[in-house]
Parts: sequence; structure tokens; C-alpha cells
Amino acid sequence: MLSKKTLKIGLHILIGCLLTFGSCDLLIHGAHRAHKITVTDPDPKSRFSFVVVAHDEADIIFLEDQFAEFTAKHPDWSYFVPPDQLDRVRDQIISIPRKGYADLEAENLGPNHQMIDLLIMGDPHSEEYWYEVNDKQITLRAYRFENAFQDLWIPPVSLLVGLFIYFLGRTIIKFCLELRKSA
Repeated sequence: MLSKKTLKIGLHILIGCLLTFGSCDLLIHGAHRAHKITVTDPDPKSRFSFVVVAHDEADIIFLEDQFAEFTAKHPDWSYFVPPDQLDRVRDQIISIPRKGYADLEAENLGPNHQMIDLLIMGDPHSEEYWYEVNDKQITLRAYRFENAFQDLWIPPVSLLVGLFIYFLGRTIIKFCLELRKSA
């Protein structure tokens, strides 16, 4: 059976790990929020990646010539992702061979009106776009670009924060126990 001292050391290590991972999670979410840029005055000439859908096909458009090619081949194209076809569209954009991974979320804002969240995770960077769509109209609302090395500071800082909180908490507990003994 494990000794009392071994269990105590294990508990301290577990608490330190939980504090470190918790601070890492908070720092990562804060960094993601900080990198999101909200578009207040959309420029109609701005270029960004978006999903275009046809009856039997969906694609992510990166360049203007891709859009012209897709719309020429599919006269029934739309920016709007029919809610009953969201899984098909998501599967199609995920299966397109490219460097990286794509994901799509659509929130219905009304009839033929959606907010799209397009995430493209690649190497060495990732990008995410939030845009509103109607059938043939698209408006960029926010975007985020992140590179692979942008958040390398988070794990060591999280370790330091976790250790600081651990030792501060341990010191406070010992101080309170000493006060209780002397009283």
C-alpha cells in the first residue's frame, strides 16, 4: 500500500498540474479573443475565404478566379448553406484535399439569412472568418489569423502561474494553521 507521504506528494503534484492546465486554458482563450478583429466598416473589395454552395457541391473559395470558376460551373450557387444540408457541406469542405483542416458552423438569423463561422486550420497558420450571408450577398463581420508560433509563450507562463498559485495557497494555508495553533 502507498505510504501517506507518497499520497501527499501525489496530491501536491496533482494540484500543481490542475492549476497549470487551468491557467493555460484561460490564457489560450484570452489570446484567441484578443486576436479576433471585428470589422466595423466592411470594405466590399476586401478578400477573405468563404464557403460557396451549389445543389450538389460546396467549396471554400480562397481566390477570385476560384469563385468565377465555381459560379460558371454552378449557376445555382449561393452563399447560404441550407440548414438541412449543413452536414453534407461540412463533409465536402473537409474532404477537399488541401494543406490543413476546415470546419464550418452556421447560425440561422432569419429566412435566407445566416452567420457563418469558417475555421481553416493549417500549417503554419490558422484563420477564422465570421460573416453574414444571404443568398447572393456576403458581409465580413470578424476574422482572426494565428500562426503556429504565436502562442508559444502560454505553456511556460502557465507553469509559472500554476506554481505561483500553488505556493501562495500553500503559504496561506500554513499561515492560517499557525494562527489557529497559537490561538
